[in-house]
Amino acid sequence: MSPWNPKENVELVDHFQQSLHMTKENTVTIYFRCHFESVPGQDLYMVGSCKSLGGWDPTEALAMKYTENGQWIAQATIPVDELVKSPHQLFLLHYRYLVAEDRGKTFYWEQGACSRQLEWFSSTVIFVYDEFQRTPDQEGDIFGTVAFRDVVFRRPSKQSESTLYQKYWKAYQNAKDRHQETKSYVLQIQVPAYQVNQEQQLFLSATSEELKSQCDISDALTMSDTFAPLWSAYVSLSLNTTQFAYTFEIGNNPQEEKNRIKENREMRIFWLSLMDEEIIRQSKEPPLVVCHSYPPFCFESKWRGSGVAIPVFSLRTESSCGVGEFLDLKLLVDFCVQTNFQLLQLLPVNDTRVHNTWVDSYPYSSVSICALHPQYLRLDNICEAPNWLKAKLEKERKRLNKLSSVDYEQVIQWKEYYILEAYKLDGKRVLQSKEFLQFFEENKEWLMPYAVYRYLMYVTKTGEHRKWGNRSRITWEELESLASPSSLHFDHIGLVYFTQYHLHLQLLEASQYAAQHGIILKGDLPIGVNRNCLDTWLYPHLFRLHMQCGAPPDYFAEFGQNWGFPTYDWETMALDNFGWWRFRLRQMAKYFHAYRIDHILGFFRIWEIPIRYINGICGRFFPSIPISRKELESRGLWDIDRYCNPWIREPFLWEQFGDDAGHVMNIFFEHSVGDVLHFKECYDTEYKLSSAFEEKPNHWKQEWLVPLLRLISNVILLRDEDEPNQLFHPRIDLMKTSSYHELADHWKHHFYELYQDYFFHRQEDLWRKKSMLKLPMMKNATGMLVIGEDLGMIPACVPDVMNALSIIGMRIQRMPADPNVEFNNPQHYEYLTVATPGSHDMATIRGWWEEMESGQRQRFYEQMLGRHGEDAPLKCEADIVEQILEQHVSSPSIWAIFLLQDILGMDEKLRRDNPAEEQINVPANPKHYWRYRLHIPLEQILASTEFIHKCRKLNQKGGRGKKYSVDREIV
Repeated sequence: MSPWNPKENVELVDHFQQSLHMTKENTVTIYFRCHFESVPGQDLYMVGSCKSLGGWDPTEALAMKYTENGQWIAQATIPVDELVKSPHQLFLLHYRYLVAEDRGKTFYWEQGACSRQLEWFSSTVIFVYDEFQRTPDQEGDIFGTVAFRDVVFRRPSKQSESTLYQKYWKAYQNAKDRHQETKSYVLQIQVPAYQVNQEQQLFLSATSEELKSQCDISDALTMSDTFAPLWSAYVSLSLNTTQFAYTFEIGNNPQEEKNRIKENREMRIFWLSLMDEEIIRQSKEPPLVVCHSYPPFCFESKWRGSGVAIPVFSLRTESSCGVGEFLDLKLLVDFCVQTNFQLLQLLPVNDTRVHNTWVDSYPYSSVSICALHPQYLRLDNICEAPNWLKAKLEKERKRLNKLSSVDYEQVIQWKEYYILEAYKLDGKRVLQSKEFLQFFEENKEWLMPYAVYRYLMYVTKTGEHRKWGNRSRITWEELESLASPSSLHFDHIGLVYFTQYHLHLQLLEASQYAAQHGIILKGDLPIGVNRNCLDTWLYPHLFRLHMQCGAPPDYFAEFGQNWGFPTYDWETMALDNFGWWRFRLRQMAKYFHAYRIDHILGFFRIWEIPIRYINGICGRFFPSIPISRKELESRGLWDIDRYCNPWIREPFLWEQFGDDAGHVMNIFFEHSVGDVLHFKECYDTEYKLSSAFEEKPNHWKQEWLVPLLRLISNVILLRDEDEPNQLFHPRIDLMKTSSYHELADHWKHHFYELYQDYFFHRQEDLWRKKSMLKLPMMKNATGMLVIGEDLGMIPACVPDVMNALSIIGMRIQRMPADPNVEFNNPQHYEYLTVATPGSHDMATIRGWWEEMESGQRQRFYEQMLGRHGEDAPLKCEADIVEQILEQHVSSPSIWAIFLLQDILGMDEKLRRDNPAEEQINVPANPKHYWRYRLHIPLEQILASTEFIHKCRKLNQKGGRGKKYSVDREIV
């Protein structure tokens, strides 16, 4: 930092001298200094975690004062009762800087992974030296998350607060002993260092002879990791030492200087300002001077890891009962440890029971954003069962585990029966236990309403809460009354409490086991919720219940996807700073260290479908800027009904239905003008048409339905739901419709221009702004690592926003974003991506290989695998799977994540015979039964020594997850 000339700032010197003598008891005075090269019109503020610093409210931020050479200063006198204080008398304060422009009308925060931290023990005067962070700290954003801080780079034996206190106290006593003679101060140097392994230490080395005299090893000071990844060192210095150069080193053994590696950069400089020298001279006690060193200490080599993806329900162990269970994850963690994978990726685990049929197997259709699904409960662990119940459990376990896949209905029926018997045996004791009561208090906000919701579903025999009469809306007082322990039906409520408590214990046990073994547990955040869920019952104002969300036509589905979930009323959600979302994420963070945002594009804009449609092809983006009638007419496009109504002529029916055309015409259509037809009113929506076929399954040919749906969506424009006569949206893929092809060429040209503008230009700024209202909130709500599923029709603004927020994207080899490329090359992926051959929505590598058209398979064989001069085999042999996985682990991506089925595909002995049986979901089928289960137990996989070695070798080849040694170059 630049020197400060007190003669040029006499007024400020007087101010600080006066404030020094006015310091009150039980307060701490902190002088903040921040280097920020501002431009005219910018002002610097700071806000923090205590009331005196605004309590994180930007409107109450502390204004800073500009001096010179980019230096900004501020003083805060803070009562100690505003601060967090630990049992070791450690005070903690968090804060950040922000810039105001346009006379305070616009604020923006400094970049960086998290808030700044200030910690001290007994000082009453503190000076803080900071550098404003202009650019994102991408390394901090990623490696400062719980996933890395507390799992991959966890430091289980890091120094305690008492050790930190001893280091501070030693420096303070040293400074105090000579303060009257030489005027001294305690200097704390703090630096973020994210990628430091358990065996490594960080060291401070400096040119100051006074500092060198305090080194605890030959020439450096061992730094404290109490708040890792923030590392600290304390030294006592006299005012004879107001500037010096220093650097950081990393090493395994403090005594082996030759094996410690210095930063590969210029020395850092500490420079105490002249103004602070003057204040220190007048201080009766040595103050604390804090230097927050910037930039962070980091590695030049970029850490890369690998992971395994599998739904919990798909796991199979000798202890599970017909379906994968939370405690099965512990064996999967063991597999990861032995094979050097660092992450387990799961599908959603929330309760989905609304129909009480196999339809509830759909894991993305949650009925509560917090409640866990009872199917994942390990029954043996929830009570001490009598022999008759144990015998019954063992019999059912053997029967259900013989099945090749999950029988959802039988599993749920059996588990609900057993849980009820366990509740009768042990429910009263559990609900009166101290542990449960603590769980209840921490979760009452969602647990009590959820229990009442399940009770009302039981009483009414339906999950459609709109049919619950006067209970279709409910107050908190009514909920408390219905959940009263004195009520006659309390056992229905208590059973839910009992179930959720044991689910919580078992998932928490699995999560903690994973963290202790260095394995990240990654959850999945669905984009939607079930229309009849607890949340739409309690908070209907947060949803657009007349709409539903899905996806436009893509690789997965020709007619798009309709997930049936209501869309969100984001404007209403913003009124309380998205409290519903923040609550949801904090609940996830109790168990998961990372999460995948399902369909992150929905946070830019969602594909919204009116409730009368069953497919996704007639949806439109929300929000969006529609096309006005005036805009259409200015291009000569005036025949609105022609563009908005299904364009159907008699020849279309002969093409689609052949000899059945006449019969179809008489049943479903009426004539308009000439050979133009329109649907009869009773069949004029997708919903009406599909319902008619369901009601008469044997009356008409079922193969008629798809071409009829294709005809009903044969439109060019869609009317806006709010202003149907004035605003319009182009139908997705309108150029593929016969309605478009039968237009005159100049009208085709106009519609093509409007289409390109609507989908690829006019919405970009709107979608960017909308995403920046939501995604920063998502990131800041917890410390979890965030990965976004950015697949599909990607707006141009998405990569920039995700990169700015350090949200990791996904790259799938068979789904290139570039339409001119047939396959993605993993070697060309960006660092902040997940490299994966496929997802749970796709066939496995083997399934895809055998589904491919022969020419495409040959091109992949030659272009991607480099196997020229031979024919691609029809069957995907183990060595082909292994080569494809090797391509991904050797990619630049920070993560390479594989379906467990694909990993097993490397072993001819362990993999399933028929790869078609390994696909978890078929997105084109809205009624898909989610029931895939491993064909062999995890115990057998763990016992396969040769396979374990092959997996470990795979990660070794890609350099995935291995701990960096100290001979790595550091910057």
